[in-house]
Amino acid sequence: MWNPCPVADWFSTLEAATGYATARPPVHAQVVAEVQRRWGATPKWGVALDVGCGAGLSTRALAALAERCVGVDPSAAMVACARRSTAGTEIVRAAAEALPFTTDAFESGVGRRLARLL
Repeated sequence: MWNPCPVADWFSTLEAATGYATARPPVHAQVVAEVQRRWGATPKWGVALDVGCGAGLSTRALAALAERCVGVDPSAAMVACARRSTAGTEIVRAAAEALPFTTDAFESGVGRRLARLL
C-alpha cells in the first residue's frame, strides 16, 4: 500500500502503537467535559469523524458527543490498537489526504495536530 504519510511508519509496530497509547496523558475526557461545560449540555452530533485518530483515545472521547463516531489513521498498528480500545466504533485505515468517504458523510470532525505531518 502506498503511504502518502511516512509519519505513520513511526508507529508501524503494535508495540510502538501501544506504547504511544499508554504514554499519553488522559486529557480526552477532560476535553469532552469542557465542551459540555461551554455548551451547557452534551451536544449530540449524528456522525463524527476523528482524522489521525492514532490509538483511539480521542475517538473514544468523541464518541460521547456523537451517535456514531469513525476514527481514521494511516498506521496499521495504530488502527489495530484503536480497534481494541474503542469497542463499537468504526476505525478505518486511510490517509487524511485520501479519506474513503463522501463529502457529506459527517456532521463534525476533529483533526488534531495534522499540520505537523505536512
